[in-house]
Amino acid sequence: MLNVWEKTPSKINDIISGKEPITTATALQLEKVLGIDASFWLNRESLYREKLSRIEQEEFLEQCKEWLNDQPIKELKSCGYIKTENLE
Repeated sequence: MLNVWEKTPSKINDIISGKEPITTATALQLEKVLGIDASFWLNRESLYREKLSRIEQEEFLEQCKEWLNDQPIKELKSCGYIKTENLE
């Protein structure tokens, strides 16, 4: 497989572990070597990267919540720096 697939063992390991993305060229090579459509590999890659982005976004939002909890919101409101509107 390694001789047909134009990747080094290190590069293959990086792809398998998710450190390197599956590019179109890689997907076409996988299709040639394994007989599984390139579209399958590209779809898997897209779903994987989307999941990573969602996890990263959730972690960032949690950090924002923690930061916000440390801010003197009540004091800023009472001094008029933050205005709240009545939504009723």
